[in-house]
Amino acid sequence: MAGVFAAITDKKKRAMNMARFRAWWEGEDFDEATALAELEQAVVEAADGASPASAPKTADKDVEVADALFDDPPTPSPPRFAALQKFWGEGRIMPGDVAADAARLARLELPEAGALAVLGPGLAAPLRAIAETYPGEMIALEWRADAKAPLEAALKRLPRDVPLRMIDLDAFAAAAEAFDGVISFDEFTYADPSALVPALAACLKPNARALIEFYAGHPQPAIEPAFATAFAEPRLRSASDLIEGLTHAGFAIEADEDQTAEHIERGRAGFRHLERALAEATAADMNVAILQEIAWEAAAWRARLKLLQQRRLERRVIVARKQS
Repeated sequence: MAGVFAAITDKKKRAMNMARFRAWWEGEDFDEATALAELEQAVVEAADGASPASAPKTADKDVEVADALFDDPPTPSPPRFAALQKFWGEGRIMPGDVAADAARLARLELPEAGALAVLGPGLAAPLRAIAETYPGEMIALEWRADAKAPLEAALKRLPRDVPLRMIDLDAFAAAAEAFDGVISFDEFTYADPSALVPALAACLKPNARALIEFYAGHPQPAIEPAFATAFAEPRLRSASDLIEGLTHAGFAIEADEDQTAEHIERGRAGFRHLERALAEATAADMNVAILQEIAWEAAAWRARLKLLQQRRLERRVIVARKQS
């Protein structure tokens, strides 16, 4: 067995970190000696079952057993994106589901031969329901620089071609009247609306709609921990402030919905999804970097859910139509 432990020193550290994280998640004290004994026993049992009792256990076989127990599979996303998908599901970096994805498309009332822009999908899952049902043109406009590589790879697995354009959120511009509809996931949480609202108005065709999902609230010290893992600093404002800006830019507000309760439930569902992922995970599924990202995301979302429950933060959806 000496060959095993010589081969898996670094992998054993990853397994121990996984055990430490599980203890933190369960609210238990971490007993390093017990965790190490359980780990070594797992290696022994795996080695005993790797070949017949009469077969000698060579150094190569020991390394093979170690690899089976502790190797990390190829990770399709950077640690941050891999961690977010442990919360929200494959292809997602934020709460959502297939039903909500399809509902967004229906609310835009797009022409079949139209053009749709989706701002800030993060990864490809929010685009899949649209790509499978909408026959018109689509483009993904993403502002998170870290999302570029994983999103490009994920878009290749969609059933149709969806081009990607990286944008600067505070300097966004598109061709005049280019789109029959726009979906915005969280851009109005993080962008300066005095710049983004006119840009939105300029890129939409007359009578085209924008569906805007965002957090509403007032800046306060308690907000910071809730957005500690966000990709940008939040620029929170009340829903009425954004509605006023949209109205001044020539939009008619067709819907202004408080979806805080639904968002809270989706946040809780994310924690349940994470619990299942952790229960099924081994050291091969999560390296130290992913575990750290999960811990940070969990802490931030616990703070965010508390603010949502206290109504100090709201999740809002606005449907705005550009008047002709």
